[in-house]
Amino acid sequence: MLSLTTKTQYGIASILDLAEHYGQGLVLMADIVKRRKIPRTYLVQILNQLAKQGIVRATRGKNGGFELCEHPDRLTLLQTLEALEGSIELSASAGIPALVDILAPIEEHIKQQLRVSISEVLQQEKQLSGQLMFQI
Repeated sequence: MLSLTTKTQYGIASILDLAEHYGQGLVLMADIVKRRKIPRTYLVQILNQLAKQGIVRATRGKNGGFELCEHPDRLTLLQTLEALEGSIELSASAGIPALVDILAPIEEHIKQQLRVSISEVLQQEKQLSGQLMFQI
């Protein structure tokens, strides 16, 4: 079964939180934990991994926190997923030519669907939760 791991779900939630506060300064880990209900110890690991992959920037110290390295319009869901789980490869590991022929277009279709920007995912999340979102 193909499914998103808890790590990936929490990772996407944290990215959406950072996107929601993009341009407002550094976001405290404690605030992400509170707003998104992510266990702190798990969030530390996730944000460190995202920082190593160049998705988020971590600033240590009294006035430290986290922020996205890219504008949410330029960061995609695919980039986020691949930073958390590695590349999506259905056909490369098949080893059976007929199966590769079947899986390759499916893999490309999945990747194309995941190239949606984090801003678009955030906007959809707000619409589904009934919040209004204004863009200037």
